[in-house]
Amino acid sequence: KLTPYHGDLPERLVTFTEARALYNKGEKTEGCIYHYIDDKRFQCVYRNPAEYIPIYKAYGKTIGPDFSLYITSPESEKRLNVFRNHLLALIWQHYGIEVIPNVYWAEPYSFEYCFTPYPSQSVVAINSMGCRAVPVSEYFWDKVFVKVLERLEPTTIIRYGPRMALEEDGISRFYQNPHLARMRSRKELPM
Repeated sequence: KLTPYHGDLPERLVTFTEARALYNKGEKTEGCIYHYIDDKRFQCVYRNPAEYIPIYKAYGKTIGPDFSLYITSPESEKRLNVFRNHLLALIWQHYGIEVIPNVYWAEPYSFEYCFTPYPSQSVVAINSMGCRAVPVSEYFWDKVFVKVLERLEPTTIIRYGPRMALEEDGISRFYQNPHLARMRSRKELPM
């Protein structure tokens, strides 16, 4: 099982690709690494985890990985991605990197194999990017979110993505997608 996270909440979230680019330039930035990006952009970490440990150590804190769990994917692919997410989080913890468990699921029956390694009463992170694009995804998100609250009893939820119907501000801390915020500030996207 993953160790619960009870540390400070991140002030800033940094994508893995941004963290890697800054690290390779010798620049240090503050923030917590996250993986709510296309799987291809951090597949390299799974292929060779040891190579990227120095980047994660430089930042000191990361949200667990987020290999995709699409409801339309074959069951074998979903289970493989769950395995990859859990394995990387455990490797990072083994190397002394603080890991905020990233809770994810596909549909309600995936709940059991997705949630097995998560600690209860921990800070957790949850992504909702893309859920509103497909009505059935939003429906499943709502159904399982209730189970997250009941089973894991999170102390705080770091939320990335749009607010969902059942969320309460009291337990969730919302982070904006910095790329969307930048485009909206330039009036490239509607609010």
